[in-house]
Amino acid sequence: MNQETQKKKRFPNDKQHYLLSRGLSLKREELVLSKINKNYYIYRKLTSRHIKIFKQYLSGETLEKIGRKRRLTRERVRQIINSVALYKASEAAKEGRFVIDLKEYLQGMKRMHKLAKKARTKEESTPRVNKPKRWSRYYDYCRICRTTIIPHASHGYCKKCYPKTNIFKELQEASRLRNIEKRREYEKEYSKKYHRRPEVIERKKEYYKRPETIARLKKYRQEYYKRPKVKERIKKYYQRPDVKEKNKERNRERYIKKKRGIY
Repeated sequence: MNQETQKKKRFPNDKQHYLLSRGLSLKREELVLSKINKNYYIYRKLTSRHIKIFKQYLSGETLEKIGRKRRLTRERVRQIINSVALYKASEAAKEGRFVIDLKEYLQGMKRMHKLAKKARTKEESTPRVNKPKRWSRYYDYCRICRTTIIPHASHGYCKKCYPKTNIFKELQEASRLRNIEKRREYEKEYSKKYHRRPEVIERKKEYYKRPETIARLKKYRQEYYKRPKVKERIKKYYQRPDVKEKNKERNRERYIKKKRGIY
């Protein structure tokens, strides 16, 4: 057949052929019919392989699975599925049953594929067997008391036994050393606020007026000043030049007051 006769069969109207070649718009129905007729002539020879691939897709198989079985890429499988879909749409339009919107037709085909895929996954999925829960991931029971009733804390020890272990004590000591400066600052601020309270000030006054506390403080002072370290510290303090000058001034003032008869 000549090229002119082929063109006439594809596009019976010259205006339609001109507009489609330039990518210009026609009416919706005319454009859809022209596309279907065009695809019908391109994919008029369908093989059994193409139809089987289309059936596999509608049954719920993915493009990857079909490509592995047929030794094709995903893109090639998609092209074959679209070609078969367009061929079936063109047959329906050619018979004059109805005018087809290709987008809606392809979307409906994808919906069918998704529903079939869900049904297939439900059938293929094996039912879950409820296994007995272990006490922990790596241990069946506590390493010390061998219990499974008390929940797991860490390193194979239950919540009762874990604080007794050396692992917990090392972690505790490390956290204490890490936050020791923050803790001291917090304690200083809290002690300042605490000793400024009126309740605490009244309590202190009452405490220091008691005869028991007075006797206790006297004993403590006597024992404190008898310590060798404290004696050395006092000697060093009075040997300092600034302290010697202060003591001299105090002695002069006392001498003057004695002469005047103040003492």
